Amino acid sequence: DENVQLAFLYDTYGELLSRHQRQIFEAVRFDDLSLAEIAEEYDISRQAAHDVYRRTVQKLEHYESVLHLVERDRRVKGKVEAIARIAGYGRDPEGSAPQEDLSFDTDGMTAKGDGHTGADERFERIAALAAEVLEEL
Repeated sequence: DENVQLAFLYDTYGELLSRHQRQIFEAVRFDDLSLAEIAEEYDISRQAAHDVYRRTVQKLEHYESVLHLVERDRRVKGKVEAIARIAGYGRDPEGSAPQEDLSFDTDGMTAKGDGHTGADERFERIAALAAEVLEEL
């Protein structure tokens, strides 16, 4: 959804915009003001309000095309959610009931033997995903 994508872009890169660009963008996206209302409030033409908004959106999209921070955050979030599912803190990808808890020794690094087959494989998958998350960051 374009609105959600723009919100993510603004949350990530908004501080890189000028004060005026932030004000116009927020007025359009968050305050739901018309371009005529924005033009009146900022004493600019409707066309100028439209141009500032359009260039601001382009600038946010450009930042993402160069830095890929929103894309990276989505990948990391997906991996963290997969870790939670594997560890039993959510539903598995097929939507069945949560898996049994995968507990860890006191050092936090070793899977405890819980009597369930596959705990070692689950722990290894969690460790691999955690390594991927750290690499992303």
